[in-house]
Amino acid sequence: MPKPSPTRRPSARRGEGEKLRNEILDVTARLLEESGDARTLSLRAIAREVGVAATSIYLHFDSLDAATVAVKDQKYGELREALLAADEGARDDPRSRLRAATRAYVDFALERPGTYRVLFSTNLNLPPAGDGGFVGESAFGVAVEVLRESGKTDEEAHMAATQLWCLMHGMVTLRADHPNFHWPSLDEQIDDLLDRMLLA
Repeated sequence: MPKPSPTRRPSARRGEGEKLRNEILDVTARLLEESGDARTLSLRAIAREVGVAATSIYLHFDSLDAATVAVKDQKYGELREALLAADEGARDDPRSRLRAATRAYVDFALERPGTYRVLFSTNLNLPPAGDGGFVGESAFGVAVEVLRESGKTDEEAHMAATQLWCLMHGMVTLRADHPNFHWPSLDEQIDDLLDRMLLA
């Protein structure tokens, strides 16, 4: 049965532009979570769900890519907050901090698989951020900081964080794509991985 079209919303009143922008972001985020693939998204689909004409989207975003990047930036921020919250709740030793952040990353990926795929699988060529870095760098920086505080040099910490990211990505995507494999528990796998990394 076809899904009914959302009712067209009335024109925004003065001062409601920010509210509409947030609704566009919310709908874009939901559609991306449902599909897990930014390539399936269209401005027309976003406008239909929000209940506005497609041209109204251009008042806030000059392209579909711009809306998608804004959502990615928002979701990377949520991932960063999850990592920081986990780090804050951990004991002071580097292993406990790194384990807490690693588990928070895995939980984020497994609980929000569509969003995770959009962030890390459908476009690995991350767009640049305004400061010359890349969107998502602030989340990556949490791991770099913890590893640096464990006694690694800046270069070693960056390399170790890169390797850890690759390992975490492999862990969550393989678990999602091959659920019938005889996986160890997440806690066991994370503990073993960190033991090997920190002893290296």
